[in-house]
Amino acid sequence: MANLSLDAAPLFWVWTSVVLGLLFIVVQTYFATHVPTLGVTLQPAGANSGLRVTQVYPGLPADIADVKVGNVVLSIGNENQYLALRDDITLRDPDVAGRYATLVDFQKDVRQASSLMAAGPVQLELADGRSIQVTAQDTRPLHMLPGWFWALSAMGVIALAIGVALKAHAPGEPNTTLVLIAAFGFWLTAWSWPMYGARELAVPLPQLLGALESVNHLGFILMIGASLSLLWQYPVRLSRFSGAPLAFGIGLAIWLIITFRLYEFPLHAYYFPIFCMPLVVAIALAIAQWRLSRHKPLEKASLRWLLITMFGSTCGAFAMYVVPPLYGAEPITSPWASQLILLVFFIGLALGAGRYRLFDVERWWINTWIWFGMGVMIIVVDVALITFLQLGAAGSTVLAVVIVAWVYFPLRQYIWQIVAHAPERSPWQIMPQIASRFSRPLTDSQVTAQLGNLFESIFDAPDSVALQTAVQDPQPRLTHHGLNMVIPAPNGAGQVLLSGKHRGRRLFDLADVDYARNVVNLVGQLVELTRENEAAERTERERIMRDLHDDVGARLLSLIHGTHDPVIREEATDLLQTLRTSVIPLHNRRTTALTEAAFKWHTEIAQRVDRSGARLHWHEDVASTARLNARQYVNLTRILRELLTNALVHAKPSELWVGISTPDALRLHFEHDGSVDDPANWSWGRGQHNLATRAAEIRGELQFNLLPTDAGERLHVSLAMPL
Repeated sequence: MANLSLDAAPLFWVWTSVVLGLLFIVVQTYFATHVPTLGVTLQPAGANSGLRVTQVYPGLPADIADVKVGNVVLSIGNENQYLALRDDITLRDPDVAGRYATLVDFQKDVRQASSLMAAGPVQLELADGRSIQVTAQDTRPLHMLPGWFWALSAMGVIALAIGVALKAHAPGEPNTTLVLIAAFGFWLTAWSWPMYGARELAVPLPQLLGALESVNHLGFILMIGASLSLLWQYPVRLSRFSGAPLAFGIGLAIWLIITFRLYEFPLHAYYFPIFCMPLVVAIALAIAQWRLSRHKPLEKASLRWLLITMFGSTCGAFAMYVVPPLYGAEPITSPWASQLILLVFFIGLALGAGRYRLFDVERWWINTWIWFGMGVMIIVVDVALITFLQLGAAGSTVLAVVIVAWVYFPLRQYIWQIVAHAPERSPWQIMPQIASRFSRPLTDSQVTAQLGNLFESIFDAPDSVALQTAVQDPQPRLTHHGLNMVIPAPNGAGQVLLSGKHRGRRLFDLADVDYARNVVNLVGQLVELTRENEAAERTERERIMRDLHDDVGARLLSLIHGTHDPVIREEATDLLQTLRTSVIPLHNRRTTALTEAAFKWHTEIAQRVDRSGARLHWHEDVASTARLNARQYVNLTRILRELLTNALVHAKPSELWVGISTPDALRLHFEHDGSVDDPANWSWGRGQHNLATRAAEIRGELQFNLLPTDAGERLHVSLAMPL
């Protein structure tokens, strides 16, 4: 219901503009049909040698007078007046000629033809020598109006509705005022030109023919002046003062010059000042805007869309309709097709308002057009049912509502999903990503960092920043008109700043805010569940540790102090040390300095080597900042013990070499002499497999080699492990 209240005023103005536009079409149609007509379609025969009949409408004066398709009419007249029919009289757009003299002759001929046909019977002089008398019909049937007459009129109403809608949605925005002026100018051209462009020979209000052409020129002046003014100040203001007075002032001066024929511009009297000169200015303004907005993603996104719509439409119409007459050729497209290309500019602004929030138009801009489209569909279906099925007004309206609800809306939704490429999103669709990132214990800072990486991949926003600052607002929010989105972490101790959705091609919207909120809630639940599980596991580990320490450890300690057998005492001591080392990962997850670990390893190895009667060569070069987690420390300790035990039991060495270094990773070297074999000939047993398994747990690479030396062969074992 809140959306209805927001949309009420804009929707009212949209409907008002459409209704007024339709009323003007009625007036336009009235004048276009209340002109005398012969009931033919005429085309130039060439070289100003008359007009060829290309179509004869049945039942109208020309058909009754036996005028045939293919006849060439040289002149039309009565006993008082005579008019030779030249090629220029059939020009749909007299501006194409590009000369004041041609326009003056055109207006004179059209006025005279209108006067002759309205005065009574006229004589048609044919090229075959015949003279046919025809009395023009006072009114022109609707079916004689060309299809583009209605199409062009509808284009004007569409452009006007878009301009009014943008202004109604952002009434305080000066840029939407310029869009409205441009739309009004487009509507003027679309309303005035069909009045004289859709003629047979005669025109309505022939004495106002020059005024209608001037209105057409004024429409283009307004549209182009407003577009240049818009490009002057949007999205970046190029100067402190507004460019609108200058643009409209120069445009008004050009309009006065061509209206009163004060000066004839070179190349083309109309197209050069109205189209060519403004295009050069527009290109210069576009370059300036691009340079000023290159470091502003929001402005650059808006400018990119504005330039695509503006130059994509104007340059297309310019190339196909304006350029050929500059060189004396006919336009490639018809006038109505060029107007259709220009309409793309306003349609592009409408799409950009929904996609890039041009001119700060809110998202409910789309809702206005949805409601408007629904109303139009109901009217169209209602009229069709009354016309073709002969239903009553009440019955047709009910059936129209049903058809719109059951057919139009599902079809519209389906097409919208295809065009927008925006299927319904659910956080459950990315649950594998969420689980892979947050299903292990993480600190608050790690949660915020992982959340930033997750949203960076979801929205393709490579400029995400994880902020370890206190959250002021617990809900995601948009900033800078949708350029950025701030997402609080579920723990409240950090937040993620996303910038540039889809690498700056899109802006974040309210749907993204809702989606982010749902994702954060799901992540928060998973993080909380993981921490609860971790707390339960920690409690269980501590219980197991206490049981091992109190039961097994106490009995081993009693055995050590209660026996006099040195072999049993040594074995019990080794078992107690192994037990204590094994329960370290179960006790906590604290790290150990590598220097501290190396000291313990050195002490233990030195004691065991000394008891065996061998000699130890110890080399240590480790960074003071290097640390080992509990898993690394335990596995390295067990690897060293296993290597030492194997050496002392099987090789009976006289010397051992142990080296630990950390230039870039932890590297451990273990060598000994004695009875050694080539590792390539080993039959690996449980001990070797245990060594390989422990190395793999800490991402270490374990290698065995036989090294020849002057004193004999040594077994060399190396382990490389990333820190």
